[in-house]
Amino acid sequence: MRVVVAGAAGMLGQYVVARLSDNGHQVLGLSRSGARGHQATDYTVASLVPLVIGADAVVDLAATRPGRTGGADAAPPPDLADTVVTGAHLVEATHRAGVPTLVQASSVSVYDPTAARPLTEESPTEPRSAYGVAKLAVELWARTTEAAGLRVVTLRLSHLLGAHDDSGWLVSTYLRRAARDDDLPVHEPLGPARDLLYAGDAARAVELALTTPSARGCFNVAGPRLLTPAQLAQAVSDTIGGRVVGGDPAWRHTPLQPTDQEVSTERARTVLGFRPHHGVRTALLEIREELARDGALRPRR
Repeated sequence: MRVVVAGAAGMLGQYVVARLSDNGHQVLGLSRSGARGHQATDYTVASLVPLVIGADAVVDLAATRPGRTGGADAAPPPDLADTVVTGAHLVEATHRAGVPTLVQASSVSVYDPTAARPLTEESPTEPRSAYGVAKLAVELWARTTEAAGLRVVTLRLSHLLGAHDDSGWLVSTYLRRAARDDDLPVHEPLGPARDLLYAGDAARAVELALTTPSARGCFNVAGPRLLTPAQLAQAVSDTIGGRVVGGDPAWRHTPLQPTDQEVSTERARTVLGFRPHHGVRTALLEIREELARDGALRPRR
């Protein structure tokens, strides 16, 4: 397949481009800056149409990820409205160019956080964060008449775990500290528990969405287990580096609960044939190898 990947220089984009290229697909990566040798674009419709003409599919990974806005590791607040504009332009350009398939990377944050568990693709979509609102807006744009005739596959991804995460949230903070063999502080007890999806597995879900002609609509895509902050800190310490400090040590070793208690991924299993290949610890071992290849891993104390 000839696939155009928008947001190719981002954390998930790097995994998607690598997987598709390794599996023989012809990939054109797009980014605003042209970083990593990708095609530079301002994501206007006029810029995008000539780039996507002749493609078999477009993959939209071009969202702005939210960053934490307080503390020493905080990132500047992102312009999440840009996600909506970019996503809408990609939908329109894909349609104008006659490309038959659009795969969107959305998020489980589009759901109402008070909705009954487990969340399914039919659960209420009433996001309470700007990021969730932006993702839902892009999903809805792809259902308009401007997108008529497109095969649209929307992957509602869980919280991503990857080597190139610079969001400033807990996962990226722990990975950055572990790579320096610094302390991993724990300030919370057993909750909140979240599942973590290895970005390499998310990239495999993108490929399955591209290559499964019957796939249409929304799919929840998640990792296999739920982890609390303390459990995550312990897993990162055991596999990459750093020492867990603070909190009750018992918090770190409670049994992990299956993700299907929180998010149902049955549709992804039955239609796409997707199951995550990595739990958090095996994903962290992969990430450790990636950090070592990048020269970003300090020897452990």
